[in-house]
Amino acid sequence: MKQVFIYILIHLLTFGVNAQQELQSSFNTINPQINNPGALGRVESIYGTLSHRSQWLGVEGNPNSTALNFGMPLGFVTDNAFAGTTITQDQLGSFSRLGAYVLLAYSLKITSDIKIAIGLNAGGDFTSANFSELLVKDQNDPIYLQNIRFKFRENAGLGLYYQGNSHFLGFSIPRIIENNVEEIAQFNVNQLTRHYYISGGYGFDLNSNLRLTATMNHKITANTPISMEYNLFTALKETFIFGAIYRHGDIAGLNFNLLLDNGMSIGYAYDHSIGFNSSLSSSHEILIGYDLYMPAVNLNSRRPAAKTKTKSRKMHQKRIKRHKPKRK
Repeated sequence: MKQVFIYILIHLLTFGVNAQQELQSSFNTINPQINNPGALGRVESIYGTLSHRSQWLGVEGNPNSTALNFGMPLGFVTDNAFAGTTITQDQLGSFSRLGAYVLLAYSLKITSDIKIAIGLNAGGDFTSANFSELLVKDQNDPIYLQNIRFKFRENAGLGLYYQGNSHFLGFSIPRIIENNVEEIAQFNVNQLTRHYYISGGYGFDLNSNLRLTATMNHKITANTPISMEYNLFTALKETFIFGAIYRHGDIAGLNFNLLLDNGMSIGYAYDHSIGFNSSLSSSHEILIGYDLYMPAVNLNSRRPAAKTKTKSRKMHQKRIKRHKPKRK
């Protein structure tokens, strides 16, 4: 009984108290709208991404997460408005969470190369615990005889995104409301600690075929050391992006993203635990994306290192312009 109780407390401390933590990902630069709704307006096309991450592979009860993102411009309303959705599901041992959010963003052009966007998200999370999966010494202990289902908890977030020709800056709070989980086994467990994200990046051409992009992503949480993440990407002819990631005291890894002519993109990331977590195993993440129109993009789009326009992308832009409704 004591061992099982300690086991559950560990789950509550890692999953419940600190987190509803935002999802960990090695594709934060390519797929930033999960943590920053303001980044929704960085791509002027209809797009979607699906990612899955398996952390500490081989460890029983290891964290697993899946995220589905969608975004599109609202040209029928205004050229500067964007809408999207983010659906996430993460699992840690006996605890799971399903989140669903609607995103809206509005961008304002400062110059031909610079724009600032503000974004909002609204939705909530369902959280549940399945104690039947635990090995319980006392099978008659009433604490573990039933699963715990938590009611829906609403939440909202905001984000700012500054985008230049070769650089970007972002600030966001994905979940503002610090919700509490219902009382579990006479323990009041805090479900959410507010997270603040600061991101930025800069890219430049090495030659006509290669572009180098450096980005950073810092997460600030009360009573917790700042999470500092750094990425370095190299893009080859707008078709292949290869990068390295380092999160201070946590992980180091590699990732790539292959961009296909039909608008599809496929990515894979490998992380190895370091520092305090060095005894844990590696993590793997896959990403599948699709752009319906594939307009020309730069560092600040989902494709962080592309810059020049291809013939097919020009054709897609003409198609968008041709079908765009005229204003009266």
